[in-house]
Amino acid sequence: MAETRGTRPNSDWAQFLEAAPNFLEAIAPDADTDLYGDFDPVVRAVLYFDLFDGQVANGGVAQYYLNKGCSLREFDRAPDFVAANPVLADAVPFLRQAHAFWVEARTDLAATLSRPGGVVAEDDALRVAERACALFEAQAGGTGAFEARFFQVHDEIRMRVNRAILETPHAYLDIPAPPGLTGRGIETAEMDGAYGRWRLRFVDGFPIGPNLCQDAGAPGGLRLLRFTDDRMHLECDDWSSDPQDFRRLWVDYRAGVYSERAFRAGRLNGVQGRRWLGPAHGLSEDYGPDGAVRHTSLSIDGARVIEEYFDDNGGRRLVVQRDPDGREVWRCFHVDGRLNTEAMLTADLRKRYLRCLDPSGADLAPGGTGVFQEYSGVFEGRMRWLTGTLVDGFLDGDVVRTDNGEVTAVERFEKGFRRDA
Repeated sequence: MAETRGTRPNSDWAQFLEAAPNFLEAIAPDADTDLYGDFDPVVRAVLYFDLFDGQVANGGVAQYYLNKGCSLREFDRAPDFVAANPVLADAVPFLRQAHAFWVEARTDLAATLSRPGGVVAEDDALRVAERACALFEAQAGGTGAFEARFFQVHDEIRMRVNRAILETPHAYLDIPAPPGLTGRGIETAEMDGAYGRWRLRFVDGFPIGPNLCQDAGAPGGLRLLRFTDDRMHLECDDWSSDPQDFRRLWVDYRAGVYSERAFRAGRLNGVQGRRWLGPAHGLSEDYGPDGAVRHTSLSIDGARVIEEYFDDNGGRRLVVQRDPDGREVWRCFHVDGRLNTEAMLTADLRKRYLRCLDPSGADLAPGGTGVFQEYSGVFEGRMRWLTGTLVDGFLDGDVVRTDNGEVTAVERFEKGFRRDA
């Protein structure tokens, strides 16, 4: 993609679709950074933002300084370049602050730099980067705080870029119409892409779909991709060579969320909800070969609020619940669903047991001291129990695991800490 036609990266519809679901990748990955300054301002803004975002996400603002401060063409103009695209408005203050500290650091060290005029050579980049990070620490609470604030918004910014690309792809990419197509009404075409042979269905010049790629990624593989008419929802199915193993991805570009479903041997194997290209968000579930739920969790912006684990018989065996203050409570259940044990995870990652109840509800360890018996569920047809001793709420001594009454493992604990036997 280093070639350009006009002022936008050269592409075609096969390359565009192969970037799904992150269409920013249709612009950025192969573009030559030496050409960034020659692109149309809205494209150049996205490319300079993508460099900043990628460097900060990978290694922090220090990495951005080190990798780009002495090598990126017109590095000093990056904040102004990014400001040229209104879609990136929320990113501009971050670039301006990062660059202000870089310029201040370069000015402070100008007399010692190996190149005149304050230009930073590769050999000087480390010193300037370290000085800029020290200025961050002294004046803005440190680079860590800066990065945390940026990470709160960067996924939404990238989603807005994707929306803009989908709404006006020709503003960001020079994509010629396939031969013989007029760009009006419903039309079809075929073309080769990196993943295989595409059969495309266009509506008024955009490949709404269904779009099918054969031999996608591997012989016998398939990718089926379709948009809603407003282009703001995408559904993408990927098959391996086994037609019963496939993945279905659904993206809502307006809400900034996506859901993924994995199928194995024709059965639903897992469901996962996420924020756009970011942390888990919403419901996620894993299923066994029989289709029964094995694990389910609910997350909000990457923080898991609650998790449930199930045994081979479908019985709920463990619930882990977390509150916003970081308090984490573990509850195990008897085969009939009654509460068996309840424990709180301490700051040093020990389990402090609050209750240990037998199947009738009797307390086995009043005040936290007494017998420990925990039902772990049914695995491969065998009923599993853990038994031991609680002292002041913590496991102490040997904890024996039995499967159908047969001892299968022994672990030693001291005041809740696992010790080598």
